[in-house]
Amino acid sequence: GINIIKNIHREIYDLSISEDLKIEISKLLAEFEYRLSQGGTEEIQLQALLANIVMLNQSE
Repeated sequence: GINIIKNIHREIYDLSISEDLKIEISKLLAEFEYRLSQGGTEEIQLQALLANIVMLNQSE
């Protein structure tokens, strides 16, 4: 779970999306990394993270 989040964080800077969206995704990644560190279920947290990223992208 944490490794996936770190990989996403590393890759977002190469995406052709707005800087504002990159910042919002970075904030989400930090939030979900924290949730995982507090014992959140990996599968549920990753699904929620992806859903939040999709919602951000749709509002862009």
